[in-house]
Amino acid sequence: MQNLTILKFAHTLILGLFALGICSCANKEKVPHDPVKNEFMAYTQKFESVKEGDRYLGVATYLNPTMPEIRNEREDEFFLLTSYPKEIEIKNVRVNGSDENVSVELIADESELASKEVFKIAWSNRYKISAPKTQKDDLVLSFTTSNDLNASVKFRKVSKSMYWHPKLKLDD
Repeated sequence: MQNLTILKFAHTLILGLFALGICSCANKEKVPHDPVKNEFMAYTQKFESVKEGDRYLGVATYLNPTMPEIRNEREDEFFLLTSYPKEIEIKNVRVNGSDENVSVELIADESELASKEVFKIAWSNRYKISAPKTQKDDLVLSFTTSNDLNASVKFRKVSKSMYWHPKLKLDD
């Protein structure tokens, strides 16, 4: 009976030391709060299709509210589209159903715009898409892929989100 009690005590002690070791090795460094990344996420949508032997992922970000430096004098609408896998191309890009004056530019992985990307997806293509300004509150970015998928993502267009306070410094 006494051996059983000692065995239970030793087991509890070993388990406690193991838990203490795990906790002491944990990284105590705080992750800094990044309001720009939060804002990018608020304007990011995804389209995903998974079929047997055929997978596609498109992640699009509406850039106008989060990147004032990208705006031009015509006040065009700008998007960043990441398309995975790289072998699948996009075509027939439309914004709110129109392809008139829609421009699609393949951008390099090392470009400044690609560095702003919230979700880094390896083995994918990145496109900068621009379209003429629209007065509608909703923007629908739609396109067809080279494997005949009809993709569509919808964004709510507002001048600034209620969470956007770039001058606010938060204590982490």
